[in-house]
Parts: sequence; C-alpha cells; structure tokens
Amino acid sequence: MADDNDKSEGAAPEKPAVTFKTEGEFLSAVDKKAASRERKAAEAARTEILSKLGVESVDDLDSLTERLKSSQQQQSEAEKLKGEAAKLAKKLADADKTIAELAGFKVST
Repeated sequence: MADDNDKSEGAAPEKPAVTFKTEGEFLSAVDKKAASRERKAAEAARTEILSKLGVESVDDLDSLTERLKSSQQQQSEAEKLKGEAAKLAKKLADADKTIAELAGFKVST
C-alpha cells in the first residue's frame, strides 16, 4: 500500500523554507514581493488596455500618440472657432438691431 506522505508523480517540488534573521529582513522581502506583484499587475492591465486599443507594437503606439495629438489640436482649433463664431453672432445681432432701428426712420427730401 502506498504511504499518504509519498509524493505523487507530476507534483511540483516543494520550495525550500526561507528564513530571515530579523523582522526587518522579512518586511523588506515582503515589500519587494509586493512591489513585484504590483508591477506585474500594472503591466498586465496596461497590456490589456493597449490591446483593446489595437496597439500591438511600439509603432502602433507612436501612431496612436500622433492621432491623439492631432485630435487635440483639432479640438483646440474647434474651440477657438466656436469662440469666434459666438463673437460674430453677437456683432450680427447688434447690426440687426441697428438696422431695425434705422428702418423705422423716414427720409424726407
């Protein structure tokens, strides 16, 4: 009969026990492990987001960056033109008001 403590085939080998001389060493190791996991999670999230945007390479990322810059410039230009259009609309309204006032006068000869 096989002993329950026997290792089954294909099982992962046990990792050796890690010991620390001080609590500070332990906390330092924990911080390093946590930072490593945070980096890996951030990288995975970044990769997922970029793949959703269709970015597969650095060239794709550069292209996306250029498109975003172009879009921002167009948006800035549109905002500028919108402001100019509002000023011109006000001038037109003022001119219409003046024309309406002048239309009320009669010219006699």
